[in-house]
Amino acid sequence: MAATRNARKSTRKTRKAAQPKELISFHWEGETYVLDLDRNKVYRNWMAVETNKGFTILGAYRQQAAAISA
Repeated sequence: MAATRNARKSTRKTRKAAQPKELISFHWEGETYVLDLDRNKVYRNWMAVETNKGFTILGAYRQQAAAISA
């Protein structure tokens, strides 16, 4: 009786190349902020800004970017 052998294939998952984060420096109302557009976060001195203020700053940036591209 011949032994049957099941061949196992390795199922390694390949990682996608890490894409660099899109961090943008933005000057608004006399302060400089760093915007992380991928995560919709706003930082000042690398500390996260309050959500409501961050939302306002991201809106101001997007409005300015739309005005430039139009």
